[in-house]
Amino acid sequence: MRKIAGLVACCVVVEIRCSFVVCTKNKSFWNPNGNVRDFGMSADVASLNEKDIEASFIGEEKVDSVPVCAVLNITYAGCNFNGWVASNDSTDLRRNDSPVAEIQGSRRRRKSNRGTSAGKSTIRTVAKTLRKNLAKLYGNVDPSHVNVVGCSRTDKGVHAKSQIALINCTCSDGILPLPFEGDLGKMQFALNRMLPPDVRVAAVCSPPQSDFHPTLDTVSKTYRYTFSLGSIHDPLRWRYIWHLPKEEFDYRKARRATSLFLGEHNFMSFKGAFRGNDRKSNKLVDPMCTIKDAVIMQHMPHSDWEPITYTITIKGNRFLYKMVRFIVGTIVACGLNKIDLEDVQIALQNPEYAETLKSHVLCAPAHGLVLNDVDYGPSKTFQWIPALDQMNLNRD
Repeated sequence: MRKIAGLVACCVVVEIRCSFVVCTKNKSFWNPNGNVRDFGMSADVASLNEKDIEASFIGEEKVDSVPVCAVLNITYAGCNFNGWVASNDSTDLRRNDSPVAEIQGSRRRRKSNRGTSAGKSTIRTVAKTLRKNLAKLYGNVDPSHVNVVGCSRTDKGVHAKSQIALINCTCSDGILPLPFEGDLGKMQFALNRMLPPDVRVAAVCSPPQSDFHPTLDTVSKTYRYTFSLGSIHDPLRWRYIWHLPKEEFDYRKARRATSLFLGEHNFMSFKGAFRGNDRKSNKLVDPMCTIKDAVIMQHMPHSDWEPITYTITIKGNRFLYKMVRFIVGTIVACGLNKIDLEDVQIALQNPEYAETLKSHVLCAPAHGLVLNDVDYGPSKTFQWIPALDQMNLNRD
């Protein structure tokens, strides 16, 4: 009887194993509810850890214990991105808006529309790149089912040191559990192996609260802008610095202009025109913003040929479209004695002075701007998980 019972048990195990092999070869898997769900692993995911990926998708009895949302701290170089998310998919990433055009001039503009065909868009955004790769980790789902909500809609060419984003994946059955059975460290490791080199997930954690929203819960954001003045630009940093020709720059006047922006003001004079589909919405914009901190710092060069570099750090509770870049352009115009401090004061008090101010002020280029930090206040505590390296992953 023992031999017969053992033989029956072996047959059952073999039958279950065979059914699983057949399902995985067909890029699907079987679950206890009796249905078959698309599995479709990509080569990038399959090369990581087959057992971990199988465990993240098989076993729906574990769904209740596996988290469905995660918070990502993302850093990226925005040079080749059309912003965090495209507001108008018909708008392509134009080469003449990049810092290359400032050096090479109109030759880039003549070539900007070559090589593109009607109806085909090559828009590349940070959110789209994340969705495409997260969809593979979720089992090759449709990328449109992956939700990536960022704390700031950075413009085309703007960089980020700390972009906070909330992710999840929805389907007809509800919200899917996170990959790797909710192991956030492994998910971060896998995602960074798949992402292009100009974007990385610096840290990952669970949401601090069940109703956490990365945009609505922000207390303040900090932006940093870098520009330089000199006869020769620094070729090692030109992608991240707005370089201006060597002129007399009144640093003390620029510092006084920077301090004028502190406090709550009407910043309609420092707002850019509506972008993309926002032009048709006719939505009202609250122009009142509070600048909590604004500082300009001078950095002297280490050699004779290097330009003098300046950084402007601005912290505020909220910002209008292109507001930081117009503030930087105004501070630079003050330092170059193109406008007076009284012009800045009038623009902050009278929004109708915007056209007069902008006729003498440039909107600072996007490539010098970095989203440096996001603050959610003491009530939101993020338990960031240390990043896994290849050695620690193999030990697990």
